[in-house]
Order: sequence, then structure tokens, then C-alpha cells
Amino acid sequence: MSNNKRLSIKGMLSLEDFIKYNKYHLNKTVTIYFIICFFILFAIIQGPLSGDLFFIIIFAGIPSLIISSLLFLYAKTVNKQRAIKEFNSDQLIKKETMYSFSSEGIEQKYS
Repeated sequence: MSNNKRLSIKGMLSLEDFIKYNKYHLNKTVTIYFIICFFILFAIIQGPLSGDLFFIIIFAGIPSLIISSLLFLYAKTVNKQRAIKEFNSDQLIKKETMYSFSSEGIEQKYS
């Protein structure tokens, strides 16, 4: 039994959608970057410290957290700027795209 139904969808990708896609796509990488930076900075700062564990955590943890957070925000800003630059330079992204779904497969056409 053959089914010849076809679903067609067309639309354009906006800059906001492209930025949202890049943010979602790189979220895990940026989070891992934050965690690694925090632990490396914590290890570097706590190295010369000695004394009570509570004070070491306070004096090494807070600066590590602040610096890692600033690096995290910087990475997110750089990723957003890179997404904007990529969207503006890629002419194919800006074209209206039509997708046709059928039992034979998926077709993609640009206008």
C-alpha cells in the first residue's frame, strides 16, 4: 500500500533563532569550560595558602568563582558575536527555505 501524502513547510531563519541555536549548541562546552577554569584557578590560588580548610575555601574559592564567572560571560559574549558574524556572512542562511516531507524522503529547496 502506497502513501503519497506530502507535507511542505517554508520559512526563513532569523538572526535571533540562529543565536538561540548557537547558544543551545555550545551551552555544554561553555559550562565545561567554566568548571575546568574554576578548578584550575582554585588549585593555583590555594597552592601558597595554608591553615584552616574553611579559610582556604573562602580565600581561594571566591576569587576563583569570580574570575571563572567573568571568563564564562566572556565566552558567551564571544559565541554570540561569532554567531552574528556567521549569520551575516552566510548568504544561504538568509534565503527562504522550503522543506517537503514525503514517504520517499525529505527535499530542501531555496528560493
